[in-house]
Amino acid sequence: MKQFVDVARPPAVLGNDAHIIGRAYQAHSFPSGHATTAFAIAGLFALGLGMRLWTCAIVALAVVVALSRAVVGVHWPLDILAGAFGGWLAAICALWLAERTRQFGERPLAQWTLALLLTACAVALVLGYPNEYPQADLFQRAIGICCIAAAAARLKRAAR
Repeated sequence: MKQFVDVARPPAVLGNDAHIIGRAYQAHSFPSGHATTAFAIAGLFALGLGMRLWTCAIVALAVVVALSRAVVGVHWPLDILAGAFGGWLAAICALWLAERTRQFGERPLAQWTLALLLTACAVALVLGYPNEYPQADLFQRAIGICCIAAAAARLKRAAR
């Protein structure tokens, strides 16, 4: 949506009156991608698990992530609300789609295809790619290595 609804970010409108932490992005504010992602993940856990304590903790973490976008000065409150709504809606749609296609996902070919796709993503994390945050490279590679190790362990169990 950011390409279609080009809303200026706070630094572009407020200039030096806005306190920015990090890079001062100027355009494509609506909706907040961080809020969308945080609430999509929170929605999947909250609606999929149905465990009250975990739901509260995960939704609280999503709220903190979403609000941090305003704190660092790169999003308007409406961007954050739209992102939260969009993320929660995406979680609802994903759970609905997963329920309707459950039989397809249980087939060995689908499982292996998904496993290979996710392993390729993990390899890409390990190899790295140019980004604006070189401080995150080590963390990114560690996540990729952990994912590859988990996949290898799972494939070893499946081969038995």
